[in-house]
Amino acid sequence: MRKLAGIGGISMLALLTACGANSEDMKKLEDSQRQILAKLTDLEKKVDLISARPAAPQVPQVDPNKVYNLPAGDSPFKGPAKAPAILTEFSDFQ
Repeated sequence: MRKLAGIGGISMLALLTACGANSEDMKKLEDSQRQILAKLTDLEKKVDLISARPAAPQVPQVDPNKVYNLPAGDSPFKGPAKAPAILTEFSDFQ
């Protein structure tokens, strides 16, 4: 990016020189270029800081095939007590 800004600045200087710009215009242009280069340097530092940060910790993946044993206790149920599969529903009626 700096090379592109430098090339652009040099071409602007050449253009203004060819058009007969006075020294005051040249000084304004050079000051503007210095400000732009300073901002680019600051942005490059910020990008370097962001890329140097450690990655966020990985969230453990949930196994969709895991079987959970939930004690039914004295809860009401339908069907035989020794059924091979039990569906458990949680609800809140507030």
